[in-house]
Amino acid sequence: MNTDSSHLILDLWMEGEWSDEWVEKTCSQVEESFTVVKRNRHKFEPQGETIAFILSESHYTLHSYPEENYISLDIYICRRDYDFLPFVHSLEKYLPISKIHHRDFRRGEYALPWLSRWRGDEKLLAIATFFVAACSLFYELVLAQTLSAILGDTAHRYNVTIGLYIASMGVGALLYEKIKSFNYRANLVRVEIILALIGGAAPLLALMWDSYWRESGLIGSWVISLGLHSLIVLIGLLSGLELPLLMDMGEKKRDGFGTSILAFDYAGTLVAAIIFPLILLPAMPLFSIAAVVASINAFIGLLFVINIGKLINKSWIVLGAFVLIANVLAIIFAKDFSQWAISAFYMGGGL
Repeated sequence: MNTDSSHLILDLWMEGEWSDEWVEKTCSQVEESFTVVKRNRHKFEPQGETIAFILSESHYTLHSYPEENYISLDIYICRRDYDFLPFVHSLEKYLPISKIHHRDFRRGEYALPWLSRWRGDEKLLAIATFFVAACSLFYELVLAQTLSAILGDTAHRYNVTIGLYIASMGVGALLYEKIKSFNYRANLVRVEIILALIGGAAPLLALMWDSYWRESGLIGSWVISLGLHSLIVLIGLLSGLELPLLMDMGEKKRDGFGTSILAFDYAGTLVAAIIFPLILLPAMPLFSIAAVVASINAFIGLLFVINIGKLINKSWIVLGAFVLIANVLAIIFAKDFSQWAISAFYMGGGL
């Protein structure tokens, strides 16, 4: 159940001689603004009164101090960001108020600091979203650099890669609406494992595609370019399926949590865009970068298998484990693997 609520505390000081009508007008405004389920009133001797209304929205209480021309009231509403100002203005219109002090508060989980209101599984989902979003962009940046080495014109390759990536994500999101199901975790595992498989192998696949068709001489360079860019589109499509899956998982955990998931996705993308050119590209071969990213991606995918039960075929788990192990081996033997791939498929140069 969502505990996000709003709470109004209102202090009123009146002008003139005390009148019980002020209390009645206050209660009537409450009845007009909210749905009263039950009323309870108690008058004290020699003066003063306490009133409590049970509202369908929650509750309202009032305490009067005739000797001080003072009324204290509070209203608790089980709705997030409820606007109490119209109610306060209605009281100002009908009552002879000399001073007024009103405060409204957030209550429930909504009142906690941003991260403190999240449960453990929600924090893990947010962290996973950050990393898988970063992984998707890393794959595309690795491909952009690979294509610039194969086809030349670095600025052109990066611009086209990012454009195709974003457009493909949009198409993937549209496809998601056609295939979505309530089996979010199982579908996410599948998407992450496929992304890790394709993304980790992407620079090698690009070199192999280019090398084979150039040597065969059977097709034109535009067809080679089309095949290379299809890897970009494929990763974009899968990423477009990934984000709505994560957002729907977030909404399933708690209303409104899906937008927080979106924020972590954007943050992961930003971090990847900064880290790739400044840290990873100067320090590691493209094959190693792809392998590290794919290992992270596969590991996160396998983490989602926890508590999944029989919702996913074991063959996907085996495939995920294979992808993870293969990429870890590629990292361990990075130097030998890079030398072999370049000598075997790149045109006498080096990535």
